[in-house]
Amino acid sequence: MHRRRNATRRRSDSTTRRESTINFITRLRALKHTLRFLAALSFAVLATTAPSQDLQPVACPSVTAALQPFVDNHTLGGAVALVATKDKILCLDAVGCSDLENKTPMQVNNLFWLASISKTFVGVSVMMLMDEGKLNLDDPVEKYLPEFKGQMLADGKDQTHLRAPRHPITVRECMNHTSGLATPDMMPPGFRGTSHRDEARALAKMPLTDEPGTKGQYNNSGIDTMASVITVASGMSFEDFVQRRILDPLALKHTTYWPNEEQAGALAIGFASKADQGGIENFKPRHQPPPEPGVPTVILSQFGSDSAKFYKNHYAWAAGGLFSRAGDLLTFERMILSGGEYAGKRYVSEAAFKEMITHRPEYPGNFGVAWTIQTNDNGLAKGTYGHHGARGSVIWIDPGKGLVMAFLMQAVDLKGKELDDIKRAFFTAAQKLPTDSKAK
Repeated sequence: MHRRRNATRRRSDSTTRRESTINFITRLRALKHTLRFLAALSFAVLATTAPSQDLQPVACPSVTAALQPFVDNHTLGGAVALVATKDKILCLDAVGCSDLENKTPMQVNNLFWLASISKTFVGVSVMMLMDEGKLNLDDPVEKYLPEFKGQMLADGKDQTHLRAPRHPITVRECMNHTSGLATPDMMPPGFRGTSHRDEARALAKMPLTDEPGTKGQYNNSGIDTMASVITVASGMSFEDFVQRRILDPLALKHTTYWPNEEQAGALAIGFASKADQGGIENFKPRHQPPPEPGVPTVILSQFGSDSAKFYKNHYAWAAGGLFSRAGDLLTFERMILSGGEYAGKRYVSEAAFKEMITHRPEYPGNFGVAWTIQTNDNGLAKGTYGHHGARGSVIWIDPGKGLVMAFLMQAVDLKGKELDDIKRAFFTAAQKLPTDSKAK
């Protein structure tokens, strides 16, 4: 009897052990499948955010050969060139130096001040809110900012003779540079940088210089006013809107209004003409501001005391305050090239996107909603679009050829023919690159 019971117990124990082993193997297999899934998911996430990581150069001898003569003759200090399709990098290379004084070679992951390229992010923000029914391009600005009610127009050159304009300025007119708002040089020194709303109130008190919608005059005031409109329409601060709706979802980790110490360490130093002799040198402001806690020294040295105010007040300069680098711009431009969609996520509807990059002929100038639209043929096809920045950088999209292009440099005083020649050399070489290359 005891033997039978022991035998039965042994068989039961053996069965239990086998079942435990089977359960363990099953759990192990399930764990392997989970790990494989997580690895695949991680790879997918990395694939969509890769442009925000350090990118390796993709050589393009024809583009760098077109730019090198400007480095050799001391017209160009240094630059980063980017050309890509939706899924291939055709060119990502650097020429010259990021710091002439220390002869530091330019790198493809250097940081640049985008200046007015920042306006394109405002354009995307406005169209997002239009998609959500929170604003309309033809709404008067006073609908969102009551301080603009009753704004007057200066009748002729005499600012003392005022009359009512035919209609109040609109969102669209602020975005396409036809608002007639006072230009920044007409405003009191230091009016920018405290808060967007204070800036808007100051502009609202100034009489308009032209009838809204009748004269195209490139003007930061309209775009800067939109920072307050976006805040009111969205219910969040302008800087939070850009961060949460554009920078974070696209993983633009190196695009910011306030570079930290690590990011600023990769800033390309501006270059300027030597005062007493030919050639170029590192840009050095006449008056070096004192150190400011929390503001990288190189930012102060390149952009002066205004930058300290921007950091202190957490002020995001809508018309020209962003810093970025080639990898982030690659992602942003690919989203634009794809009509407002990237990695399966739609940022701007097809209708809103088309409106954003279309110049309406009833308005003077060549702007859509913040974006510059090519209306003639000077090396770039009609209907292509992008934006230039104050220190020479430019981003450009050619939907016909399926190309995104970026040329990044920090030229402080390079103007006129020399600047045009450099950009023309880049664009000409960029558009000749074979799009069926084996680039990644």
